[in-house]
Amino acid sequence: TAVYPSPIAIPVDEHDYSLGEFDAPITIVIFSDYQCQYCGALEGFRMDVIDELKKGGFWKEDDEPLFPKLQEEYIDTGLVRLVHKDFPLLGIASLYMAAAAKCAADQGKYWEYHNALFENQGMTEGGGLNSFLVTLGEKVGVKKDLFGTCIDSDQYLPQIKAKEEEARKLGITQTPTIYINGIAL
Repeated sequence: TAVYPSPIAIPVDEHDYSLGEFDAPITIVIFSDYQCQYCGALEGFRMDVIDELKKGGFWKEDDEPLFPKLQEEYIDTGLVRLVHKDFPLLGIASLYMAAAAKCAADQGKYWEYHNALFENQGMTEGGGLNSFLVTLGEKVGVKKDLFGTCIDSDQYLPQIKAKEEEARKLGITQTPTIYINGIAL
């Protein structure tokens, strides 16, 4: 007889961003860090990382990144709700990237900014983190002044730190960490 893990309750609230129907039969929760190259690969933005994983035998040659197919075949059809949870493990820049994504959400641009952060991993060199975050915001269409003020306010840092603590209480120690209907992959 097979033994299956028991699902755990992963709290999802208004501070977590999701795609798909609220009442979808399957909920996928992903704990992620915007600087995590494997998180970027999972979302389909880090083909360089995927190529390295293929060379090492950790990614099948014909496998595709998860998100584009998941979006098209499962989220858009109402079968899956995808929830993103910030887990900024890789330093203070990760924390501020997560906060900037929430500032973009204030202007209705969360997912655009989320994707832009993954698409532009490692590009913060030169003008500094704040300049990078604001420039990226402009590229996705946020109002620069409002966005910059939001980032400078640090208003979302306590919320993100609380989410980080929530993840640690669940025993999460790495990104990406994925749960499907409460069962860890």
